Amino acid sequence: MDEEQLIEKKKPEEVIRAEKFIEEGKLDEALTLLKNYEQKEGLNHYDKASCHLLQYQILFWQG
Repeated sequence: MDEEQLIEKKKPEEVIRAEKFIEEGKLDEALTLLKNYEQKEGLNHYDKASCHLLQYQILFWQG
C-alpha cells in the first residue's frame, strides 16, 4: 500500500466507536469492543494494526 492509499484509508467503524468510548471515559467498554472486533475473520493488516494500537494506548493509560 503506498502513502496515498494509506491517507485515503478510513478507520474501521469499531475503532471509531472505541475512540468515542474513550472520550467518554469508558476505557473498559472500549477494550471489550476492540477485543471482540479483533476476533472477526477477514480483517486486513491495517484494521488489525489500528485495533492493536488503540488497545495498547488504553492499556498504557490504565497503567
